[in-house]
Amino acid sequence: MDRSLSLRQSGADGVDAVNFLKKLFGADGGAETQSVILLRQVPIRYDEPARSWLGGLPRLPEDVAWPRSQAGAPLQFVAQVCCADLPKGMWGGIGPRDGWLLLFVDCYSLHDILRNGRVQVLHVLKLGPEREPPEDMGTYRNAMLDHIDYSSPVVRPGIPKMWRRWPVDVIVQDVPEPFEYDGEMILAPNPVDPAALYGAPAADPERGLSLTEAEGARPLTWRGVLYLLDQIAHGLGRQASSQSYKVKSLEVADTTLPDRFPAGWVALALDQRKVELARYAKPLPEWESRAEALRNQGDTPVEALRKLEYSIKERKRDLKGQAETIALLEAYGAADADAAFSLDVVRAEHSYFAWIQAMQQLVAEVRAEVQRKDLDQVLTEADWMPIRDRLTASTSVTWYLQDERHLALRIRHGLLPEASNPMDMALREDALDLYTRDAAARAALPQTLLDELEPQARRIGFRNIPHRMGGPRDMVQDSEVQDDWMLLFQIFSDDPMGWRWADVGGLFVFLPVDDLKAGRFDAVEAWVEGG
Repeated sequence: MDRSLSLRQSGADGVDAVNFLKKLFGADGGAETQSVILLRQVPIRYDEPARSWLGGLPRLPEDVAWPRSQAGAPLQFVAQVCCADLPKGMWGGIGPRDGWLLLFVDCYSLHDILRNGRVQVLHVLKLGPEREPPEDMGTYRNAMLDHIDYSSPVVRPGIPKMWRRWPVDVIVQDVPEPFEYDGEMILAPNPVDPAALYGAPAADPERGLSLTEAEGARPLTWRGVLYLLDQIAHGLGRQASSQSYKVKSLEVADTTLPDRFPAGWVALALDQRKVELARYAKPLPEWESRAEALRNQGDTPVEALRKLEYSIKERKRDLKGQAETIALLEAYGAADADAAFSLDVVRAEHSYFAWIQAMQQLVAEVRAEVQRKDLDQVLTEADWMPIRDRLTASTSVTWYLQDERHLALRIRHGLLPEASNPMDMALREDALDLYTRDAAARAALPQTLLDELEPQARRIGFRNIPHRMGGPRDMVQDSEVQDDWMLLFQIFSDDPMGWRWADVGGLFVFLPVDDLKAGRFDAVEAWVEGG
């Protein structure tokens, strides 16, 4: 059963707005009138100590143990918030207004409901030193799309066990009046405008954070190289698994041809490829003309020109691949074209499988060498070029086929292909690590990269859904919530933080109102809702 929470309250007909608020959020006879947004600082104010922050390391008193689940697993640290900054009208006036609230979650056990100590909120009255995570905590980095392993934590040497530390400002919001919809009373937060909150432009909230459309992108530090290598290794592992199955299914020796392609298939595939080539080429002259017109404008719209130039570049790359495939298909001749093509397809699959295995060994060797470096040191071009040359020295080819459409395309595989490669993740994570580390590290970022990064960092979650405390939550899924539960934390998916909660959803942490009154936080529950 879906137990994720929403603030749709059924059966509220005939209850006026004030009484409804008191019923839903009442505490000591008072309604909850305020909530807060946890707004990441952009730019980060390094000249003042952070009062509240997301990610990084917790500051726990020395006598407070690192939280663990009932199964003994160490929890991942998510947030630490200064209670003195929480407004009087939040939670109906109850709950702590001194000390700090800390949120820990077992990210390896993210389900609809997190119980049995898999989510914990601590209230501490004083700050301790920064606490390093336990040795048995696995590496968990959502944004690497590797996730290491959801079920069995693994420590990745050189990869931080925690998310990057990002100071936040506590922004107070008024709780809006409930409204009636389809016979039910609905309570939802006021919408947010990131540009208004930051006083500066914010990138499109639907666009992923990407920094690699410029030519020559590379990691910025040695740790960034590890990010890149781990992402490559993850991709190779998936390919090795699928390719092993494919190769085993092709029961063929060099002297035996599979009965795969009927007579005339190659000729039909060649005709189809020529049609595809013409279709792909048709819009290119118009695109190039538009790009030239934009360049000649006095007030060139930079974003529009950048997107158009990227599309032109990608389309030319596709056309080159199409033309190469046509040349290969034409080279098969006539009578034995289908048999010869069948053999080449099988040989390519076997060769590609062997190439994958060789590349896995190469990546492991390079990783071992990089791990001996000072991982936080900025990478120079002279450092990077030998690594790039080793990663690009070898390629392999396979055929992409759709039998029913007579579709054939020759695909060239490399560790660092020109498009859709792991460099995107590596550069993004590396740049964000530097940006959030300290003022000196941020100053090491190229200004052009910084100018692109900060508007994207000002994005608020997905669909402008922020991190919150108190008040109603931003509903992702439509289900019920008990009247006597208070929202402690809403932590939403956030690209700059590297967070993915149930795809692009959120993590919602609640506590019964009586427990909040008493200052007891051992009864918290968390719900994860997918977007």
